Amino acid sequence: FQRGEHWIRVDRASNSLQPVSVPEKFPRVTVNKFAQINNDLISFLTGDRVPMSAEPSTEDREDSATADIANRFKDVFEEEAGIDEIEDELAAWCVLTGNAFLDPYYDYDPKHGERSFPQRKCAFCDFTFKVGQHDESEPCPQCGSIPPMGAGPVLSMAPQGDGSFAVPPALPATDDSMPPMGELAEMSAPSVESEIPVNQPAYVDAEPAIEPVGKLCTDVLSPFEVFVDNSIRHWSKHTRYIIARRYPEQFAKDFWKLDNIPTDDGVSQAQSLKYLEQLSFAHSPLKEGKQVTVFKYYEAPCDEYPNGLMITRVGSKMIVDVADLPYSYGGNSPKKGKKFLCLVPVQTGDIQPGSFWRRPRADDLISPQQKGNLAFSAVKAIMQRMGNPVWLVPEGAGLKNVTGGPGQILNFRPVSANGTTVTVPQRIEGTMGTVSTFLEIAGITFSEMEKMAGTFFLAGGDVPSGVTAASALSYLGERSVRALASMKRKWAKSQKKWTLIALEIMRGNVTEERVAMIRGRGNRWKAEKFLGASLEGSVNMRIDWEALMPKSEATKRATLSELVRLGAINPQDPEQQRGLLEEFGLLSMKPSASKDAEAAALEYDRFMEQGEIPMLIPMVDDPMVHLMQHADDCKSEEFRELMKANKPLAQQFIDHIMAHATEMIVRRQTFAPAEGTEAGGAASKEQGAVAGSGQQEGATPAPIRKGQDAAASESSLGALTSEIPPDEAIQ
Repeated sequence: FQRGEHWIRVDRASNSLQPVSVPEKFPRVTVNKFAQINNDLISFLTGDRVPMSAEPSTEDREDSATADIANRFKDVFEEEAGIDEIEDELAAWCVLTGNAFLDPYYDYDPKHGERSFPQRKCAFCDFTFKVGQHDESEPCPQCGSIPPMGAGPVLSMAPQGDGSFAVPPALPATDDSMPPMGELAEMSAPSVESEIPVNQPAYVDAEPAIEPVGKLCTDVLSPFEVFVDNSIRHWSKHTRYIIARRYPEQFAKDFWKLDNIPTDDGVSQAQSLKYLEQLSFAHSPLKEGKQVTVFKYYEAPCDEYPNGLMITRVGSKMIVDVADLPYSYGGNSPKKGKKFLCLVPVQTGDIQPGSFWRRPRADDLISPQQKGNLAFSAVKAIMQRMGNPVWLVPEGAGLKNVTGGPGQILNFRPVSANGTTVTVPQRIEGTMGTVSTFLEIAGITFSEMEKMAGTFFLAGGDVPSGVTAASALSYLGERSVRALASMKRKWAKSQKKWTLIALEIMRGNVTEERVAMIRGRGNRWKAEKFLGASLEGSVNMRIDWEALMPKSEATKRATLSELVRLGAINPQDPEQQRGLLEEFGLLSMKPSASKDAEAAALEYDRFMEQGEIPMLIPMVDDPMVHLMQHADDCKSEEFRELMKANKPLAQQFIDHIMAHATEMIVRRQTFAPAEGTEAGGAASKEQGAVAGSGQQEGATPAPIRKGQDAAASESSLGALTSEIPPDEAIQ
């Protein structure tokens, strides 16, 4: 149905799809409202990322550090796993079948990159180790070789069964004063019982080790590829499942190194995979040859299998691998070391009591879709049969070749009926009287489909009469939330579970640095790195349920317009102006304010990181923007900690803020309009507010100017504020 093949039915007798029986030459019109609704639901699920953040499980510093890393690198995890590429497919399976699965794993295929490690080896045996894995001041753990007596070149001597010591083959001398090391073999070897000084054993360089970097991957599995116990209704209680996949026979032979593979004949569980093959190759000439089914059985840890169980079967009988589950919990989790199952169900369909599988809303859309197709087919039949004009030509009139073209001359012979009435050819116009009825039926049917799926209020809907624009949009938004909230919440919960499992997999497998380029305040880019070993703590993922169903831009604008009309928001207030522009991502409409905000944020970052005291540039820095940005920064926890640890340094930054307040007053005084105007009154009030800020007289402010002396000294500030009465200043 999603592909537009609507004129089919399921023949239960033969368990196959058969064409729908309709009268001969009856038009088969398809208006695919079914696909439109499902595409709307797919877009609804994938339109916005699930608002989710990591929180530490406890107050331990390791948990807090892991939560910070998870929040900063969450996008890196998702990009590496290819979530953007598979999200649409996942949503499509969820919408059309109500069920899908995510299967995360760490793939060590060399195609994802390789790296080399320097290695060392023992001079006597094949013991090889990576640099740093073995203490070279200790004897070889494999052959027990020990160093020779005395100083000199690094050389090990391995004990033999007869009490002698073997030496390595001749090596070149290290200088002219010593013979080649092979000549040392002529030296008398001490007995095993004799005391031998322990010098550094001889370990030589070995070939570097080449290892794959690996990559976090995630596969999307349809409900046709996963087999579970249908009587267990909740996933948390499932302890085993089977994943079945189809592969080309040659690929299976190469991957599992097999010579012969049993055929799939009689493997009843693979029937659902054959249906998938029909979908995959329905319109493709590239279908490969013989296919083979691979079953993977997974079982959670239990008394019989404390590390879980994973069995791989190729074809109907051949077992090719039996192993423990590949991944376990790490860090300081209470489950540390315990193996876990990785499969994540994504079930957005409606619950069917007594069954694990969910029922998709798309099932309810099939019957009305067929009804709508019949209505449009009837319209087409009426247009073909009754919509065109026809001619009534009396027999014997001799009228031929009526084309209906413009300017055509028709020659005919009048025909007399009963000798009294003369009949001539007549043109009868087409009639479409019943078309409107069928169109109305189709419109009502498709509207009902929207309501059944829950997308009616998502795309629009009827607005009750007598309500304002903001109220109407809010009303429609609430209706869409109620209609689709269940589906979105299930989608969000599955994303949360996938993230937690991905963190555990990354924790135990990422040995190569992952890099995230983070754009900080002031538009500065900063590279941050992490390893799997950095994820030592335990975290929980929290979903922001309020932000899960975001309001539309039209609803936000209408709400703000209503608040402005009621006077709750003042668009003339600079701070509120900036907040409104940031809300809609339009801060670039005031480029100077955007640049000043970035510059102010950069000043604060440099002050906190490097102790650099910011300096004000008169008539360049916008004092209002800097004042608001710095005031917000000083409310942070890190600045309050600085106030406790180094109050003089923190005071210098506060003095810098006061300098901006002074600059703002100077600007108002310099560019003030005539006395008595509204702007002048506003300037006076602003001066009074600054005068009441509590700055101590005689305090030496921090450097606030570049290239010139201070534009306004403390005496000038006192002169300005002394003109304002105390009452007005307080007001």
